[in-house]
Amino acid sequence: MEGEELIEVQRSKMSQDDAKEHYRLRGQTIEGSFGNAKGNRGVDRFHGRGLARARTETGLLTLAQNLLRLDNLQQNAAHP
Repeated sequence: MEGEELIEVQRSKMSQDDAKEHYRLRGQTIEGSFGNAKGNRGVDRFHGRGLARARTETGLLTLAQNLLRLDNLQQNAAHP
């Protein structure tokens, strides 16, 4: 099958303990952002047509999530 060697390389990489730990942590950090966007912000599809609008919408969503995260971190630092 075409690309089978790439799949095997990825499988061997993922069988290592440090890779498993890395992807376990990724699930806690990155995947939560997607769930937050879909569940709390109602972002389950793009509202514009075309690649430029999709990139703009993604950028704005990322900016909003980062600003909310920074605000949360500042509030926690001020009132531990």
